[in-house]
Amino acid sequence: MLKQFIFISFMMIVSFVSAQDDSLQIALQNTWNGIKERNIDPYNIKCVHRPYSETPNDCVSEGIGYGMLLALYANDQQYFDLIFDSAERFMWNGKFYDWRINEYGVKTAFGAATDAEQDIALALIFAKQKLDNKEWTLSDQAYKYKLRAQMICNNMWNEHMISYGKHVAPGAGWGGDDFVNPGYFAPYAYRIFDEFDTSNHDWKTVIDNCYNIILNNVGFKNGLIPDWTDVNGQFYNGNLGYNAYGQGRYLYKDAIRIFWRIGTDYFWNKEQRAKDS
Repeated sequence: MLKQFIFISFMMIVSFVSAQDDSLQIALQNTWNGIKERNIDPYNIKCVHRPYSETPNDCVSEGIGYGMLLALYANDQQYFDLIFDSAERFMWNGKFYDWRINEYGVKTAFGAATDAEQDIALALIFAKQKLDNKEWTLSDQAYKYKLRAQMICNNMWNEHMISYGKHVAPGAGWGGDDFVNPGYFAPYAYRIFDEFDTSNHDWKTVIDNCYNIILNNVGFKNGLIPDWTDVNGQFYNGNLGYNAYGQGRYLYKDAIRIFWRIGTDYFWNKEQRAKDS
């Protein structure tokens, strides 16, 4: 069941790209080549660097997740393993990936970014499937694909990235039952975790909580959602710290990701709540 579900989910991505004309496939490959040439290759540490961030040339765990997913779509095991290895060497602390390093691999920010953890875990599950299908080869990093994905699934609960109320918290022990970042919600990933996770965590309730917040959020009638909300989808009035543009009340850099994430859930799973959103 698990292998079939993962394989079908991943092949839906591949089929979508394959069904398009050659120009789209070329554009996608050129985009990935550009990321490698600009954000990975010039640096000694092979993760997805940010040349123009507020701390230039740094690397964040979210970029690790995005890079691993893009490498999967491009069927590029070499760079998948390079990015994963950098995360393991410079960010992994035994429980999760501390979320930022500088260009030399020195940690400059600590704690987990939940969206990064889940994106990395999902990428590893897909990579393990490609390994099982003999599309990818066994490598030093490939031995860790399944093990690390399961550890991330466990620690999302053990370190309270999933809150006591089974909401997606923005970090380890930070938020969750008081405030959330809807741009982190990845119901399509939680469906796969529900099949993969041998610890039998209640991922289905997490999915329902995500959609309850989205469908009841303060901007829903206008097709919008704030960067940050409380668990009822209303504006959060407390201190948010990092990335709290406009007190978290705008659809800005964080919330914009909700369209990709719920769009994926509809594309993969035909989730009606995603369509309604």
